[in-house]
Order: sequence, then C-alpha cells, then structure tokens
Amino acid sequence: MPDLDNDPLKNHPKMDESYSWATAEKVRERLHKNPPPLPIQENWDEAERVEGVYSSNAIEGSTLTLGETEAVLRGAIVPGKELNDHLAAINLNLAWKKMKDWAKNPITEHLLLEIHQIILTRINDEDAGRYRNRRVRIIGSEHVAPNPLAVSEKMTEVFKDFAGIGKRTPIEHAADLHSGIVTVHPFVDGNGRSSRLIQNVALMRGGFWPITIPLSERARYIEATAQANAGNYEPYRNYILEKVIDQGLQRLAMYD
Repeated sequence: MPDLDNDPLKNHPKMDESYSWATAEKVRERLHKNPPPLPIQENWDEAERVEGVYSSNAIEGSTLTLGETEAVLRGAIVPGKELNDHLAAINLNLAWKKMKDWAKNPITEHLLLEIHQIILTRINDEDAGRYRNRRVRIIGSEHVAPNPLAVSEKMTEVFKDFAGIGKRTPIEHAADLHSGIVTVHPFVDGNGRSSRLIQNVALMRGGFWPITIPLSERARYIEATAQANAGNYEPYRNYILEKVIDQGLQRLAMYD
C-alpha cells in the first residue's frame, strides 16, 4: 500500500490487493484538507487536460503526439496530420473544460448526448449527439453491440442503474457508468471518448478528480473493458481505482 505518511511516490507499486477504497479515501481526505496553492493547481489542471485530451484521442487512433496536441490547442496546424485529428483535439479539450461545471449537476442521458455532440462537432455532424440508427461492429472486440432499435431502452437502463448507487463506492459507481455505456455502444463513433469523459464527471461529482488512461496502458484498459462487456465488472472497477489512487498521489507529490 502507498505510504501516505512519507513521499507518496516513493517505491510506489503497481496495482495489487492493498489498493483499496480506504486508500482512495485517505488520498481524497488529504487533498481536500490541504489543497495546493492556486497557481500550482491551475498549472496542474492545464497539463492534466492536455495529457487527457492526447491520451483519450490516441487510444482511438489519433496520430497527434502529446506535443502536437498541445500545439493544436494553442491554435497551431500540424503539417501532415489529418484535419479530423485536429478537430478531435479541439473538441475534446472543450468538453474537458466543461467537466467541473457538469459535475455540479445530476448526471443524465442528456449530459452524455451533450458530450457526444461536442466531441463529434465538425467531424460527423449528422451523428453528433444522437444514438446510432444502424448496427456497428466493435473493432478488436468479440462483443456484439445491441440492435440499434434497442439502444434507447438500454441506455435508459444504464442511467437508471447509475441513479441508484446502492452499495457501490463513488469510484465503482463512475466505473460502472463507463462500462454500461461502452457495452451498449450507443453511438456510431465517439463511444470511448464520451464514456471516459462522463466517467470523469462522475468521479468529480463523487468528490474525486478526473483521471487519464495512459496510451501505454491501452491494452490493459481494453481488456478490463472487455471483461465488463461480458458482465464481470470487477477488473475495470479495480483498474479505475488504481488510476484514481495513482493520480491522486501524483497531485499530492506536487506540493506535499
């Protein structure tokens, strides 16, 4: 288990059984009791946003590097890169900036559609903010997405389940929302980016912080997601718990 009484990153191990809800709560408590100075927090938020935009788009096949993503967000055009890669970075950046405000209100289907609308604007305006009306195959997955006629009903079920937290922790709650969305695969495109972003909104509403899925862990993320698609939610819940703790400790290491 991470030593929260000393350097939070010293000898920090990868995910193991000692990574628990209690650990996440302890990290949250320390961050809330001792927030960083505003300039440090603003710098962290900007760096986190750029990395989050880069990683989420890269997971979906964008060829922009982290440095190129930052340049695009500052208004540059990167020679040799697709227009859609530029637009994907700009759109996701806009959605990321809205997360803090979105987290102040209940999380609903309407919010998911609003997120999707932003993410696909100027990339696919016909389908932006709309559930799919045709069958899709998920590349690299054996999971069969539901018939488009069933999508609306199944998404209502996903958000009905989300409305009742039950015995789940806020981290499990957020992770299960992501899992429910990607299992239905309600959109023609943008399912992963939309589900990861609304998962962050749910984490923030639960008192935590947004997380980034690193591109280097794409295979692990996809495998945990595939397990959730098959009805086994624990691997994905545990993975998100790890990311919350890891990235919470990184925040502490800024100034603690």
